[in-house]
Amino acid sequence: MSWGLRPGVVLVVLVTACRFSPTTQSLDDGGGDDGGGSGAEQGQFCFGAQPNYTICTDTLPQDPFTVGADQNFNTSAVPDCTQIITPAQGPALCVKFATTVEISATLTVSGANPFVLVATDSLSITSTGTIDLASTSAGNVGAGANSADCIDPSAATSDSNGGGGGGGGGFGTAGGKGGKGDGGNINEGGAGTAGTAPFDYLRGGCKGGAGGDGDTGATGGVGGNGGGAVYLVSGGAMTIAGTINASGSGGLIGSNPKAGGGGGGSGGMIVFHAGTALDAGGAHILANGGGGAEGADTGNTPRVGKEPDPTKVTTAAPGGAGGCGAGGDGGDGAVLLLPGMPGIQGSDAGGGGGGGVGVIRVLSVHLLTGAMVSPAPL
Repeated sequence: MSWGLRPGVVLVVLVTACRFSPTTQSLDDGGGDDGGGSGAEQGQFCFGAQPNYTICTDTLPQDPFTVGADQNFNTSAVPDCTQIITPAQGPALCVKFATTVEISATLTVSGANPFVLVATDSLSITSTGTIDLASTSAGNVGAGANSADCIDPSAATSDSNGGGGGGGGGFGTAGGKGGKGDGGNINEGGAGTAGTAPFDYLRGGCKGGAGGDGDTGATGGVGGNGGGAVYLVSGGAMTIAGTINASGSGGLIGSNPKAGGGGGGSGGMIVFHAGTALDAGGAHILANGGGGAEGADTGNTPRVGKEPDPTKVTTAAPGGAGGCGAGGDGGDGAVLLLPGMPGIQGSDAGGGGGGGVGVIRVLSVHLLTGAMVSPAPL
């Protein structure tokens, strides 16, 4: 199996991508090699489109992949993955090949590597089916989250009079700045990171920044994790009536007294390539940002940032609020193409900024018509 093409093969693959049928590729030996990774070698079957989104295999799969009951999938290792490959650009990828894919329950996907699911014939997510690559403040981390390409939010100020809030993670859009602590006298919140291109290979979302420390050893809240990454490929028809969620997690709270709230994680990445048709009517597809956590005061319990609700695709995940009168509220996570909202200044600690959205791409000549989608596809 290989990822990427040599220059002499690009035209052949683009033509087959338009026909959307698995075709044996032949290598043009006269084309040379640009160092962009291994090409589609003679006898391989290739699916997808564009050099960094073409997946090839020496042997076509013989079995379907059916998810009829809730299950977990680990992208860190075989046998869940058919193979783990290292592309010329971006992180290692877990590739699962099947003849057909039908998902009618929840497939929770975690692990170190982004997830690539290839159906040589057809791929279906029914109205009861979900691919869940979202990260949560409860501890789940989506597959391939917290990409090495991410830029860490700047550090929030620590101070015994009140730490600043952590900045939100940025990917498709920027994360929000953390709120100031100590009534804004000195203590800055962490700056949220800007959107972090490139988007031309599969990668996960970005982690939010930690809040500043407070009084007498109080530790700032940890930033939320970014959302995971998935690439869905079908050699034939693709039907999506269920949910695909690659959202970031909410920021965590700092400890009393007066520690800043953590910033929310950004959304991850969802990519589609359908062969003959793409029907997304009724689907919920989201890679939204998590909310920032509330800042702590001297005696109350602050509240964590919330995660995006997959039943309310265009509704922002709320920042933590209402637990501490002297702690600033967390900023809401981003939806659509908006940035994460900034955390609020606290008379004690500041709230964390909300996470930015992730990235959604459709590489074939289709639209996600009839689906609820956030952010808007590139």
